[in-house]
Amino acid sequence: MKRFPKPIALLLAMSLLASAGCNIVHETPTQDTVETTTSAIEEITTTTTTEATTTTTSEAEDTSEDTDETSASSSDLAAKADGLPDSGKIRDNKFYDLFMSFIDGFEEDYPGSTYGFFVDYDKDVDGPFWVLLILASDSTRKSYCADGDKLIEYDTGFWKDYAVPEKMLSYKTVKSLPALFDTRDPYLTIEKSIKDGYYYGDNIAYSEDGKYFLFTYGKGSYIKIEDAKKLKSGDKVTFEGSGETFMVDEGTSGLESTFEGEEFWLDDVYLPEEMQGKYMQLYGASDIPEYKYLGTALLPISEEVEIYDGFAMLYSAEDIEEYKKTHGETGNPFLDSAYYIGSTFTNDEYTLRSNGFATGMALLQPIVVKDGKIVRINLSWT
Repeated sequence: MKRFPKPIALLLAMSLLASAGCNIVHETPTQDTVETTTSAIEEITTTTTTEATTTTTSEAEDTSEDTDETSASSSDLAAKADGLPDSGKIRDNKFYDLFMSFIDGFEEDYPGSTYGFFVDYDKDVDGPFWVLLILASDSTRKSYCADGDKLIEYDTGFWKDYAVPEKMLSYKTVKSLPALFDTRDPYLTIEKSIKDGYYYGDNIAYSEDGKYFLFTYGKGSYIKIEDAKKLKSGDKVTFEGSGETFMVDEGTSGLESTFEGEEFWLDDVYLPEEMQGKYMQLYGASDIPEYKYLGTALLPISEEVEIYDGFAMLYSAEDIEEYKKTHGETGNPFLDSAYYIGSTFTNDEYTLRSNGFATGMALLQPIVVKDGKIVRINLSWT
């Protein structure tokens, strides 16, 4: 199944936070839910889940008539007339702890429920904010958001009309997440290691200390130039890397071949330097490399990482340089990049934070892994 890019509106108009967005051929595993152990994630998570701050029902408005039987402990919730948070942009927030503590209580009361997070927006809220979705084991659907140091039931806006999958993350898997991000995929696992090589994907989040990168990854689709030149209409091509097969469109051939009704074509824009002049690559909408989705990983970033930073033209060079003059340069290529400084400090209007991580927005074209660490990243916004 092909999964196509979602608009990266923040990067194009600086007005919305972007979700992952690349052309992906995603073969969904057949099992109902893929589990992952939590120990590896706990080792590289910057903070651990603690007891959430709660508000008693006496401190909140009396909503006893509206309380759903599937709600977790009422002491974890506070009523609010509009059902909206004031802001999702509190820098030193405890949202991760609040949500995870609440999930603990809900799972105890309704074992076997499934969970997911997404980012929503509302004109009356300062910035984007996290929403927790729950498909309870009694088949009811619940949604909550964090308002300051408490959770409130969320039943407005985007949630009303959004199609929620029939199954989301199990309790074990949702508790393994190192940070909050869009998780409406029941087959999600967080890998702590992947094979060395080139990958294409999306940055989901990065630790604010610059040590870890959370990202989706997959293999690009390559063909040798001499083989590409021989392509004819109707040929079926199995590409190196991804192993995906596509048919050449009628009326096209050679290096000008297109595929799947002009949905894909050949170029070398984001080929690694080592492959330039030897290979062509499959591209789709907005000249984004086509790749076969393989998973989601949380890996350490090498202190000597090579950064190719397309965000330098997106953020104000003056702001970035002023920040470096004021705070100094670290000598770490990632920490000194326009992408990191701009997203974290100087232009972070739509950056959300949780558990020591900040949401990412970059396309990885490509990212290189060696000896278990990220050694090269091409950060792109289009």
